[in-house]
Amino acid sequence: ISEGGGFIYDSVTKRLMFQGHLVKNNDTTRPDTMDSKTNIIYSDNFGKTWSRLATVQTDSNYALSYTDGIQLSCYDGDGPNVDFVFPLGCYLSNEVGFCARVAYTTDAGKTWQTGEDKILYNGGYGKEGGVSECTIQERDDGTLVLLGRNQLLDSVHFAQAYSYDHGITWTVPATLSSNYTGNTQPIIYRYNEAMLLTWGGNHMMGGASYLRMPYNVAVSYDGMETWENIQDLYVKYSLQGLTAGTQNRITNQSVQKVGQDEFVSSWWNHTNNMSDANTLMMRVSNFTDYLYRTKGAYDSFEHGTVKYEGWEATGGDV
Repeated sequence: ISEGGGFIYDSVTKRLMFQGHLVKNNDTTRPDTMDSKTNIIYSDNFGKTWSRLATVQTDSNYALSYTDGIQLSCYDGDGPNVDFVFPLGCYLSNEVGFCARVAYTTDAGKTWQTGEDKILYNGGYGKEGGVSECTIQERDDGTLVLLGRNQLLDSVHFAQAYSYDHGITWTVPATLSSNYTGNTQPIIYRYNEAMLLTWGGNHMMGGASYLRMPYNVAVSYDGMETWENIQDLYVKYSLQGLTAGTQNRITNQSVQKVGQDEFVSSWWNHTNNMSDANTLMMRVSNFTDYLYRTKGAYDSFEHGTVKYEGWEATGGDV
Protein backbone atom coordinates (compact mmCIF):
# COMPACT_ATOMS: atom_id res chain seq x y z
CA ILE A 1 0.00 0.00 0.00
CA SER A 2 1.42 3.37 -1.06
CA GLU A 3 -1.24 5.52 0.57
CA GLY A 4 -3.99 4.84 3.07
CA GLY A 5 -7.69 4.98 2.28
CA GLY A 6 -10.00 3.92 5.10
CA PHE A 7 -10.99 1.28 7.65
CA ILE A 8 -13.72 -1.36 7.50
CA TYR A 9 -14.77 -3.10 10.73
CA ASP A 10 -16.56 -6.44 10.94
CA SER A 11 -18.64 -6.21 14.11
CA VAL A 12 -19.40 -9.96 13.99
CA THR A 13 -15.90 -11.44 13.62
CA LYS A 14 -14.13 -8.39 15.14
CA ARG A 15 -11.87 -8.29 12.07
CA LEU A 16 -10.41 -4.89 11.21
CA MET A 17 -9.74 -4.30 7.52
CA PHE A 18 -7.88 -1.42 5.95
CA GLN A 19 -8.06 -0.42 2.31
CA GLY A 20 -5.39 1.62 0.57
CA HIS A 21 -4.00 2.03 -2.91
CA LEU A 22 -0.75 0.80 -4.40
CA VAL A 23 0.50 3.34 -6.93
CA LYS A 24 2.93 2.07 -9.56
CA ASN A 25 2.65 4.99 -11.96
CA ASN A 26 1.27 8.41 -11.10
CA ASP A 27 2.12 10.43 -14.19
CA THR A 28 -0.71 12.98 -14.12
CA THR A 29 0.36 14.33 -17.50
CA ARG A 30 -0.70 10.97 -18.99
CA PRO A 31 -3.68 9.84 -16.90
CA ASP A 32 -4.38 6.95 -19.26
CA THR A 33 -1.05 5.38 -18.27
CA MET A 34 -1.45 5.77 -14.50
CA ASP A 35 -1.54 2.57 -12.42
CA SER A 36 -3.19 2.45 -8.99
CA LYS A 37 -4.96 -0.56 -7.48
CA THR A 38 -6.82 -0.80 -4.17
CA ASN A 39 -5.59 -3.48 -1.77
CA ILE A 40 -7.15 -4.76 1.45
CA ILE A 41 -5.16 -5.82 4.51
CA TYR A 42 -6.63 -7.12 7.76
CA SER A 43 -5.95 -7.67 11.45
CA ASP A 44 -7.65 -10.16 13.76
CA ASN A 45 -5.90 -8.87 16.89
CA PHE A 46 -7.00 -5.22 16.87
CA GLY A 47 -4.08 -3.94 14.82
CA LYS A 48 -1.12 -5.71 16.43
CA THR A 49 -0.32 -7.65 13.25
CA TRP A 50 -1.56 -7.32 9.69
CA SER A 51 -1.86 -9.65 6.71
CA ARG A 52 -2.74 -9.17 3.06
CA LEU A 53 -6.32 -10.09 2.23
CA ALA A 54 -7.40 -9.09 -1.28
CA THR A 55 -7.15 -6.72 -4.24
CA VAL A 56 -10.32 -4.99 -5.39
CA GLN A 57 -11.14 -6.21 -8.89
CA THR A 58 -11.91 -3.39 -11.31
CA ASP A 59 -11.34 -2.66 -14.98
CA SER A 60 -10.08 0.85 -14.20
CA ASN A 61 -6.33 1.42 -14.45
CA TYR A 62 -6.50 3.96 -11.60
CA ALA A 63 -8.78 3.36 -8.61
CA LEU A 64 -8.52 4.77 -5.10
CA SER A 65 -10.57 5.78 -2.08
CA TYR A 66 -10.16 8.00 0.97
CA THR A 67 -13.30 6.79 2.74
CA ASP A 68 -14.10 4.24 5.46
CA GLY A 69 -16.29 1.36 4.36
CA ILE A 70 -19.57 0.45 6.07
CA GLN A 71 -21.09 -2.84 7.20
CA LEU A 72 -24.60 -3.30 5.81
CA SER A 73 -27.67 -4.43 7.72
CA CYS A 74 -27.98 -7.44 5.36
CA TYR A 75 -24.57 -8.81 6.44
CA ASP A 76 -24.48 -12.60 6.51
CA GLY A 77 -20.75 -13.45 6.34
CA ASP A 78 -20.20 -16.17 3.75
CA GLY A 79 -23.81 -16.09 2.57
CA PRO A 80 -25.10 -14.52 -0.65
CA ASN A 81 -25.74 -11.00 0.70
CA VAL A 82 -23.50 -7.96 0.36
CA ASP A 83 -21.62 -7.45 3.63
CA PHE A 84 -19.52 -4.29 3.17
CA VAL A 85 -19.22 -1.46 0.63
CA PHE A 86 -16.94 1.50 0.08
CA PRO A 87 -16.69 4.03 -2.79
CA LEU A 88 -13.88 4.31 -5.31
CA GLY A 89 -12.78 7.13 -7.57
CA CYS A 90 -11.93 5.44 -10.88
CA TYR A 91 -10.20 7.02 -13.83
CA LEU A 92 -12.49 6.76 -16.85
CA SER A 93 -10.89 8.58 -19.77
CA ASN A 94 -8.75 11.59 -20.70
CA GLU A 95 -11.88 13.39 -21.91
CA VAL A 96 -14.09 12.75 -18.86
CA GLY A 97 -11.68 12.28 -15.96
CA PHE A 98 -13.03 10.34 -12.97
CA CYS A 99 -16.23 8.53 -12.17
CA ALA A 100 -17.36 6.95 -8.90
CA ARG A 101 -17.79 3.20 -8.58
CA VAL A 102 -18.59 1.09 -5.55
CA ALA A 103 -16.59 -1.87 -4.23
CA TYR A 104 -18.54 -4.60 -2.46
CA THR A 105 -18.00 -8.05 -0.97
CA THR A 106 -20.39 -10.97 -0.42
CA ASP A 107 -17.97 -13.11 1.61
CA ALA A 108 -17.09 -10.81 4.53
CA GLY A 109 -14.15 -9.24 2.72
CA LYS A 110 -12.28 -12.25 1.33
CA THR A 111 -12.92 -11.10 -2.26
CA TRP A 112 -14.02 -7.74 -3.64
CA GLN A 113 -15.47 -6.52 -6.92
CA THR A 114 -16.86 -3.27 -8.28
CA GLY A 115 -20.29 -2.73 -9.74
CA GLU A 116 -20.66 -1.94 -13.42
CA ASP A 117 -22.34 1.44 -12.91
CA LYS A 118 -20.13 4.48 -13.46
CA ILE A 119 -21.51 7.33 -11.38
CA LEU A 120 -21.16 10.67 -13.16
CA TYR A 121 -23.07 13.93 -13.30
CA ASN A 122 -23.29 15.62 -16.70
CA GLY A 123 -20.10 14.02 -17.95
CA GLY A 124 -16.79 15.50 -16.85
CA TYR A 125 -14.05 17.67 -18.23
CA GLY A 126 -10.85 15.66 -18.18
CA LYS A 127 -7.83 14.98 -16.00
CA GLU A 128 -9.09 14.96 -12.36
CA GLY A 129 -12.56 16.25 -13.24
CA GLY A 130 -15.76 14.28 -12.74
CA VAL A 131 -17.04 12.50 -9.60
CA SER A 132 -14.65 11.09 -7.00
CA GLU A 133 -13.96 11.10 -3.24
CA CYS A 134 -17.41 9.84 -2.23
CA THR A 135 -19.14 8.74 0.95
CA ILE A 136 -21.88 6.11 1.45
CA GLN A 137 -24.36 5.45 4.24
CA GLU A 138 -27.38 3.16 4.63
CA ARG A 139 -30.94 4.21 5.37
CA ASP A 140 -33.13 2.26 7.78
CA ASP A 141 -34.93 0.66 4.80
CA GLY A 142 -31.65 -0.64 3.31
CA THR A 143 -31.31 2.03 0.60
CA LEU A 144 -27.75 3.26 0.15
CA VAL A 145 -27.08 6.97 -0.37
CA LEU A 146 -23.89 8.22 -2.03
CA LEU A 147 -22.60 11.79 -2.08
CA GLY A 148 -19.44 12.70 -3.99
CA ARG A 149 -17.02 15.45 -4.83
CA ASN A 150 -18.33 16.85 -8.11
CA GLN A 151 -15.47 18.52 -9.94
CA LEU A 152 -17.46 20.19 -12.67
CA LEU A 153 -16.98 23.87 -13.43
CA ASP A 154 -20.66 24.87 -13.24
CA SER A 155 -21.61 22.62 -10.29
CA VAL A 156 -22.17 24.04 -6.80
CA HIS A 157 -23.50 20.81 -5.25
CA PHE A 158 -22.35 17.28 -4.48
CA ALA A 159 -23.16 14.49 -6.89
CA GLN A 160 -25.78 12.14 -5.42
CA ALA A 161 -26.82 8.56 -6.26
CA TYR A 162 -28.84 5.72 -4.71
CA SER A 163 -28.64 1.94 -4.61
CA TYR A 164 -31.65 -0.27 -3.92
CA ASP A 165 -29.79 -3.61 -4.08
CA HIS A 166 -27.12 -3.06 -1.39
CA GLY A 167 -24.54 -1.37 -3.61
CA ILE A 168 -24.46 -3.64 -6.66
CA THR A 169 -26.24 -1.18 -8.98
CA TRP A 170 -26.75 2.57 -8.69
CA THR A 171 -29.03 5.25 -10.09
CA VAL A 172 -27.11 6.83 -12.97
CA PRO A 173 -26.53 9.46 -14.06
CA ALA A 174 -26.13 11.11 -10.68
CA THR A 175 -28.35 13.94 -9.51
CA LEU A 176 -27.34 16.92 -7.36
CA SER A 177 -27.60 17.21 -3.59
CA SER A 178 -29.16 20.19 -1.87
CA ASN A 179 -25.88 21.21 -0.21
CA TYR A 180 -23.75 24.05 -1.52
CA THR A 181 -20.10 23.12 -1.90
CA GLY A 182 -16.89 23.76 -3.75
CA ASN A 183 -14.45 21.15 -5.02
CA THR A 184 -14.30 19.00 -1.88
CA GLN A 185 -15.13 15.65 -0.32
CA PRO A 186 -18.20 14.96 1.84
CA ILE A 187 -18.29 12.42 4.69
CA ILE A 188 -21.57 11.06 6.09
CA TYR A 189 -21.44 9.40 9.51
CA ARG A 190 -24.19 7.65 11.48
CA TYR A 191 -24.40 9.37 14.85
CA ASN A 192 -26.95 8.15 17.40
CA GLU A 193 -30.37 8.68 15.77
CA ALA A 194 -29.10 11.06 13.10
CA MET A 195 -26.74 11.25 10.15
CA LEU A 196 -23.94 13.81 10.24
CA LEU A 197 -22.51 15.35 7.09
CA THR A 198 -19.10 17.06 7.23
CA TRP A 199 -17.40 18.94 4.40
CA GLY A 200 -15.08 21.87 3.86
CA GLY A 201 -16.57 24.89 2.14
CA ASN A 202 -20.27 25.81 2.38
CA HIS A 203 -20.30 28.28 -0.52
CA MET A 204 -21.32 28.68 -4.16
CA MET A 205 -17.91 29.03 -5.78
CA GLY A 206 -18.37 25.74 -7.56
CA GLY A 207 -16.33 22.79 -8.76
CA ALA A 208 -13.32 24.88 -9.76
CA SER A 209 -12.85 26.25 -6.22
CA TYR A 210 -10.45 24.69 -3.73
CA LEU A 211 -11.71 26.94 -0.91
CA ARG A 212 -12.40 24.16 1.61
CA MET A 213 -13.35 26.28 4.58
CA PRO A 214 -15.24 26.61 6.84
CA TYR A 215 -15.38 23.08 8.25
CA ASN A 216 -19.13 22.42 8.14
CA VAL A 217 -21.29 19.91 9.95
CA ALA A 218 -25.00 19.36 9.26
CA VAL A 219 -27.52 16.83 10.53
CA SER A 220 -30.27 14.80 8.85
CA TYR A 221 -33.21 12.96 10.40
CA ASP A 222 -35.00 12.04 7.14
CA GLY A 223 -32.70 9.50 5.53
CA MET A 224 -30.20 12.04 4.16
CA GLU A 225 -32.74 13.79 1.92
CA THR A 226 -32.36 17.13 3.67
CA TRP A 227 -29.65 18.57 5.92
CA GLU A 228 -30.29 21.13 8.62
CA ASN A 229 -28.55 23.28 11.22
CA ILE A 230 -25.29 23.80 9.32
CA GLN A 231 -22.56 24.82 11.75
CA ASP A 232 -18.88 25.71 11.45
CA LEU A 233 -16.81 23.39 13.62
CA TYR A 234 -13.58 25.24 12.92
CA VAL A 235 -14.66 28.51 14.52
CA LYS A 236 -14.66 26.76 17.93
CA TYR A 237 -11.35 24.96 17.36
CA SER A 238 -8.53 25.63 19.83
CA LEU A 239 -5.96 25.47 16.99
CA GLN A 240 -7.93 27.93 14.91
CA GLY A 241 -5.02 30.36 14.52
CA LEU A 242 -2.45 27.73 13.56
CA THR A 243 -2.54 28.86 9.94
CA ALA A 244 -4.39 31.64 8.15
CA GLY A 245 -8.01 30.66 7.50
CA THR A 246 -7.70 31.31 3.78
CA GLN A 247 -4.78 28.85 3.62
CA ASN A 248 -6.67 25.92 5.15
CA ARG A 249 -8.22 23.16 3.06
CA ILE A 250 -10.24 20.49 4.85
CA THR A 251 -9.19 17.42 2.84
CA ASN A 252 -10.12 13.71 3.21
CA GLN A 253 -11.61 14.14 6.66
CA SER A 254 -12.83 11.31 8.88
CA VAL A 255 -15.33 11.12 11.75
CA GLN A 256 -15.43 8.56 14.56
CA LYS A 257 -17.76 8.50 17.55
CA VAL A 258 -15.83 8.05 20.82
CA GLY A 259 -18.50 8.60 23.49
CA GLN A 260 -22.22 8.91 23.99
CA ASP A 261 -22.27 12.43 22.58
CA GLU A 262 -18.80 13.15 21.26
CA PHE A 263 -16.70 12.36 18.22
CA VAL A 264 -13.19 12.83 16.87
CA SER A 265 -12.53 14.24 13.42
CA SER A 266 -9.17 14.33 11.65
CA TRP A 267 -8.22 15.70 8.25
CA TRP A 268 -5.31 16.53 6.02
CA ASN A 269 -4.89 20.30 6.15
CA HIS A 270 -3.94 20.72 2.51
CA THR A 271 -2.64 24.31 2.47
CA ASN A 272 -1.89 26.37 -0.61
CA ASN A 273 1.79 25.88 0.25
CA MET A 274 2.19 22.10 0.17
CA SER A 275 5.33 22.29 2.34
CA ASP A 276 3.10 23.54 5.19
CA ALA A 277 0.51 20.76 4.86
CA ASN A 278 -0.29 18.95 8.10
CA THR A 279 -2.74 16.55 9.71
CA LEU A 280 -5.08 18.07 12.28
CA MET A 281 -7.60 16.56 14.69
CA MET A 282 -10.38 17.85 16.91
CA ARG A 283 -12.46 16.19 19.62
CA VAL A 284 -16.05 17.43 19.74
CA SER A 285 -17.71 16.86 23.12
CA ASN A 286 -21.31 17.61 24.12
CA PHE A 287 -22.13 17.76 20.41
CA THR A 288 -25.93 17.88 20.76
CA ASP A 289 -25.66 20.87 23.12
CA TYR A 290 -23.24 22.53 20.71
CA LEU A 291 -25.57 21.95 17.77
CA TYR A 292 -28.84 23.08 19.34
CA ARG A 293 -28.32 25.15 22.49
CA THR A 294 -27.61 28.86 22.68
CA LYS A 295 -23.97 29.22 23.57
CA GLY A 296 -22.80 30.79 26.82
CA ALA A 297 -19.39 32.11 27.77
CA TYR A 298 -18.24 28.75 29.15
CA ASP A 299 -20.47 26.43 27.12
CA SER A 300 -18.10 24.82 24.66
CA PHE A 301 -17.31 21.34 23.40
CA GLU A 302 -13.61 21.91 24.09
CA HIS A 303 -14.02 23.41 27.57
CA GLY A 304 -11.50 26.08 26.67
CA THR A 305 -11.33 29.79 27.34
CA VAL A 306 -13.64 32.54 26.17
CA LYS A 307 -11.39 33.05 23.14
CA TYR A 308 -12.67 29.80 21.66
CA GLU A 309 -16.34 30.25 22.57
CA GLY A 310 -17.17 32.44 19.61
CA TRP A 311 -16.99 35.68 21.64
CA GLU A 312 -15.21 38.69 20.21
CA ALA A 313 -13.47 41.50 22.11
CA THR A 314 -14.81 44.97 21.26
CA GLY A 315 -12.32 46.89 23.36
CA GLY A 316 -10.97 46.97 26.89
CA ASP A 317 -12.62 44.30 29.00
CA VAL A 318 -15.79 44.17 26.89
